[in-house]
Amino acid sequence: MYKMYVDENLNIDGIDDIKSEEQTFTMPECCEPEEGKMYAFYEVPDTWGSGDIYCWCWNDTKNFTGGTWPGVKCTKVGTNANGNAIWKWVGPASTEGKPTGIIFSIKGSPQTSDLEYHEGGYFDYYGFCGTSVSRLVSLTTGSTSRRTGTPETTSTSLVSRTLQVWEERSASTETSPR
Repeated sequence: MYKMYVDENLNIDGIDDIKSEEQTFTMPECCEPEEGKMYAFYEVPDTWGSGDIYCWCWNDTKNFTGGTWPGVKCTKVGTNANGNAIWKWVGPASTEGKPTGIIFSIKGSPQTSDLEYHEGGYFDYYGFCGTSVSRLVSLTTGSTSRRTGTPETTSTSLVSRTLQVWEERSASTETSPR
C-alpha cells in the first residue's frame, strides 16, 4: 500500500474518474512480413526531416547489422496515414540468433533510444507499436505434386489484414446456399 502526500490546496477528487484507454495497432498496408528473416519497420517522425534510415540491431553476443555504426541502410516501403515515411530493415535468417535491441537513425544522428527488438515489429520514435507477425498458416496451393500425387502445401506468414480477408471469404462461402 502506498501513501500519497498532496498539498492541501490541490483537489484530486477526480482522480478516480481517470480511465485507462486501450489502444489498438493496425499495421500499415505497405509493411509486408519477411518469412524466415529478422525484420522490423520504423516510422520516421516528421521532425527528423529527410534522409536515409539506418538500423543497428544486436544481442549480448552478436551484431546483426554489420558491426560498424550506424549499421545498415533500410529500405523505404511507404508512408502511413499521417504522411510519415516507413522504412524496413531486413536482417539475416532468423536462425542466426535472436536480437534483443534495435536503434534507428539517419546515418547516426538523430536516432532513437535503445529499443527492445520484436520480430516483425513496427516502431516509431517513442518505441514499439505492434507487430506484423500474426500467425503461420499452412495453405493448400491447389496443385498436386507430380512425384507423390498428394496436394502441395506451402507455409506462409500472413499479416492480419490478409488473414482477415481470407477468413471473411471462408465465412461467406460457409453461409452461402448450396
